[in-house]
Amino acid sequence: MNIINLIFVFLFCFSLHSQEGFNDLKEYGLRGRVKSFESTYYSTKEIQEMWIIDTLKSKSKVDFDENGNITKIVNLSFSESELKIETIEFQRDKNERKISYKKYNEYEVFETGTYKWIDERKYQINSIDSFGIRTESEFTLTKNLRDKSGTTAYFDSKSGEYLLTYKYENILDEYGNLLRSKITYEPIDKSSIMFMMFKN
Repeated sequence: MNIINLIFVFLFCFSLHSQEGFNDLKEYGLRGRVKSFESTYYSTKEIQEMWIIDTLKSKSKVDFDENGNITKIVNLSFSESELKIETIEFQRDKNERKISYKKYNEYEVFETGTYKWIDERKYQINSIDSFGIRTESEFTLTKNLRDKSGTTAYFDSKSGEYLLTYKYENILDEYGNLLRSKITYEPIDKSSIMFMMFKN
């Protein structure tokens, strides 16, 4: 009987331990000591039934601290007339979980958001910006704390009118690598369903 109790306690503690240690690296599916990563986005165009990379549209850089949490995200948007720089910074609680963020450019803070953790694998974000848009989002993580799916509803912040909903679902392999994403906009007549494929 004592052996059974000991096994049960061990399994219970192991289960608790597996739920601890959330950080942004796990949510992104990254491993090891990552200090930062960069993403580059291009427009594309079709030539003779082939899609080719056209114009550089934006870049982003994500910085992490020693605990694997994001300290700052910097987004650069390129156009013919100007370069736009946006920065996102996060505030965290004693458990290192995000509780709020602010997004600003070289002139002012133009968007703020607050986090609400429902449980270990689900959280919500409410945000509002200076352009008249309010959002309500909910995100779900896998048992390994990897980003699984998310839904964001957009509203007019003044009238409260519902505008649209953006949904995504990530399809992962057994190691948590992203294979493809299913993206949906509702109402459907405003856009469509599309899939994004990824190569590891």
